[in-house]
Amino acid sequence: MRVLLVTPNAIDDPVRAVAGTFQRLRVWLDAAREAGATIELASFVPAGADVGPERCAAVAAAIERAWGVTARVTLLHRNAPREESRLGRLVRPLLALRHQAEFALYAGEGPRRALEAVLARGHDLVIHGNLHAALAAGPAPACARVWLDLDDIETRKAMHGVAGMLDRPRGWWRMAWLPARFLGERALVRRFERVF
Repeated sequence: MRVLLVTPNAIDDPVRAVAGTFQRLRVWLDAAREAGATIELASFVPAGADVGPERCAAVAAAIERAWGVTARVTLLHRNAPREESRLGRLVRPLLALRHQAEFALYAGEGPRRALEAVLARGHDLVIHGNLHAALAAGPAPACARVWLDLDDIETRKAMHGVAGMLDRPRGWWRMAWLPARFLGERALVRRFERVF
């Protein structure tokens, strides 16, 4: 069985990668290893970062040393943060999830083409680490089962963040972004065979 895990996070130092998102990734990696799967990890890194074969091999070796998992690592570029006017930064997020700053890094042709090249290698199971990673995915490959580890319900997480800002105009404006986040999240979730 060939398993691909897609994470939106750069894994620069697996020893120090102790945040919850990395712990969830390790659970999936351990499960795939215990199932005897051949594992590939696609990790998004900042635009312009080194994604060459030497860097991928170095990250794979660090993961094997720190986590005890042998995996082929492919590093993919995120989009660079978009330069736009203040009005654009306020209005575009109202239109769709892919225009909201934290998601815009993974939306669009660059991340999608990079991920499609990895998916073209053929996998039996593809697991997207969260909505950010899922946003880069195009149509699911016909040969693979495709799952989503939702991690956080982004709309709910955003609501909690906005609730602490309602004493400022910016908080009210960010609340207006929530419908686009909810609809985008719901549309993405519907594309997957299983959601955890």
